[in-house]
Amino acid sequence: MKSLHPTGVNSDCWRSVEEKLGLGIQVPWKDCCFRDSNFVKALRDGDDSAVSLFNRLIRHSHWQVRYAACKMLHALPNRAFFAAATVLADDRSQKVSRAARQISLRRTIQLSDSPSPYVRLNERLRDIEKTFGADAATATAQYAEDMTSQQIRVIVHDIRTILASIKRASAHFSKVVRPEHPLRRDVEAIKHDAEFLERLVRDMTEYSRPFRRLRSTSSCQALIHTAFRLAREAAVSRFPDTGRVNLILDIEKDVRLRASRSRLLISLTNIIQNAIESYEGIALEQEAIIRICFLDSESKLSINITDNGRGIDAEDLSEILAFVPGRSSKRGGTGYGLPIAYRNILADGGKLHISSDRNRGTVVILDILKE
Repeated sequence: MKSLHPTGVNSDCWRSVEEKLGLGIQVPWKDCCFRDSNFVKALRDGDDSAVSLFNRLIRHSHWQVRYAACKMLHALPNRAFFAAATVLADDRSQKVSRAARQISLRRTIQLSDSPSPYVRLNERLRDIEKTFGADAATATAQYAEDMTSQQIRVIVHDIRTILASIKRASAHFSKVVRPEHPLRRDVEAIKHDAEFLERLVRDMTEYSRPFRRLRSTSSCQALIHTAFRLAREAAVSRFPDTGRVNLILDIEKDVRLRASRSRLLISLTNIIQNAIESYEGIALEQEAIIRICFLDSESKLSINITDNGRGIDAEDLSEILAFVPGRSSKRGGTGYGLPIAYRNILADGGKLHISSDRNRGTVVILDILKE
């Protein structure tokens, strides 16, 4: 098991911890700060013992234990999730309550156990293609995308109107409520949640945007510099210490590529922002850099993005590689950055590869097909 503390329990002991707590035996709080893949699996399966232990952990006296449990909240089935999320969202620790609120928001957009509506839609389009031909299936898909986009724009407009009012109110209360006032924590929580919702709505809009086959010839070097600038601005606005990250563009000559410039720029920006934010809150002996190089061939262009940041655990990486929107292990993340990049690259017939090691960095490779 991957422990969150050096003295954490191993992967065979979560049941014994549950038994000891059930018998009223004192268990050191550090031994309760664990993140066990077997325990997470048991939670997903709805194991009664696992759910019982989880409900004890979220009520533990140490906030570190409650926060460690909160990081596993996403694994709970719906019947147990909402009760636990309510407890954690009202936690006296701001860090715990904030994380619980964000996970609760993401649960509403996560895939259910039933077949995805996108899977059913694709099956229906294949049936239309068999019966009426490819042109009819393409026209149907285009119509469905346009109608969906129109509905989403209306919903997003309404949500943004509400968020604007919430942000104005929170900004006003931030000025009039003194730092020592008991309500100050609630004001800051509302402000933080409104900012998160704003980012979430933006990313949901981008993820659901219909594809348009509009291609133009662009300089890859210029795209990289623009993406790095946009990514660093976004990262520094949330994590000021990431401003120390520098870019090394390791190329012999520029490459011009015919592709959807806007989609490629968004994909590069999201990936580079993830790389920049991997340096948040960590001390490095060497310089914090992101190195980008090209590998140009007749059929494709490969863009290699490498960082020496904190890296990703194997367990988290397996979830990331599913590219399910709304899941994030990053503080304040919406869980849409990489799924948007993956969707954009895939739409043009390309591929996205990710490899990573904890404390050693991450490598992301974009394979972009040439026309």
